[in-house]
Amino acid sequence: MSLVRLVGLIVVALGLHAAAHATAPSDIDPALDPSVGIRTAIEEQLAAFNRNDLDAAFSYAAPQIQNAFETADAFAAMVEKDYQAIHRSKGAVFLELRRIRNHFVQRVRLRGADDAEVDANYVMIRRNDGAWRIAGVTLSAQPAKPKLTPLILKRPPVDQ
Repeated sequence: MSLVRLVGLIVVALGLHAAAHATAPSDIDPALDPSVGIRTAIEEQLAAFNRNDLDAAFSYAAPQIQNAFETADAFAAMVEKDYQAIHRSKGAVFLELRRIRNHFVQRVRLRGADDAEVDANYVMIRRNDGAWRIAGVTLSAQPAKPKLTPLILKRPPVDQ
């Protein structure tokens, strides 16, 4: 085996080894994969609202949102009034993450305190320090699940 071929095989083997380890969840670099930081920011804000830690919940809002509301209490009052599924969520399922221009939009299916499900589209921005913050949310209700009606089949009369 020639030296060139041996070096080539070693490079390929090292590349495969590095690729295998790079895909392990514990090795995801948040700088390259924004989903980790985005998910963490959303989960931590939801948890903060659920434990009524308004300052912590407010800290996950983007600077322009913080400037508009000025205080955690004013922000929380708006969330409680207009975003009830976020204010007291019972669960969250993270769906697709999309990039739109220089923002990311994370779709999350939330179950509110009333057990209704809504889809929340979180617009996320990255601060200069690398932390992800929530720049806005739009909600869309999930269509009601159809009720199943029993199908009753009538048999034709049997001639005797």
